[in-house]
Amino acid sequence: MVSMAAASHRLSGDTVWTVPVADALAAVAFDPFGRGLSPLFGCSRVAPMGLAQQVLSRALGDAPAGAAYTLRIVTEPEFYPLGYLLVARWRARRVMTLRWPLMAVGYRTTLWVFAVYVTATPVAGNPAVLGFTRVALVGQSLFAVVAAAIMEHRLQHPRGAAAAP
Repeated sequence: MVSMAAASHRLSGDTVWTVPVADALAAVAFDPFGRGLSPLFGCSRVAPMGLAQQVLSRALGDAPAGAAYTLRIVTEPEFYPLGYLLVARWRARRVMTLRWPLMAVGYRTTLWVFAVYVTATPVAGNPAVLGFTRVALVGQSLFAVVAAAIMEHRLQHPRGAAAAP
């Protein structure tokens, strides 16, 4: 369990800005890969909006156009990075002693498997995996490493910290 002192340190004003910035820059890395490079190499296009729209439509009956995009913009910039910061990062350091890139990829892979098998299959009624290939997992890993790298750098070098001599 994360102590209150550790949690309050992690959620300083600087950290609060780091979380959405890490997500935004990771999305900038992920989107060209998923929408451009993946199809360019003959693999499927990796874009989560279609699945999210389908899940919302199935759950709500009729989800308005743009609902998936809105849901992603409202939730993902905070939830993935906060989950990494407060759960995966803590676990990597205290329980498993893993390096942050391995934990970042493992955490994102877990979320990807949850999305593909749990959300896509029983909720949206799709077949398991939806024909996703390792390309989708590579894109998710790219996202994870970029977001984690930004958070790790910012946590190790907070703004206003004195420079080393």
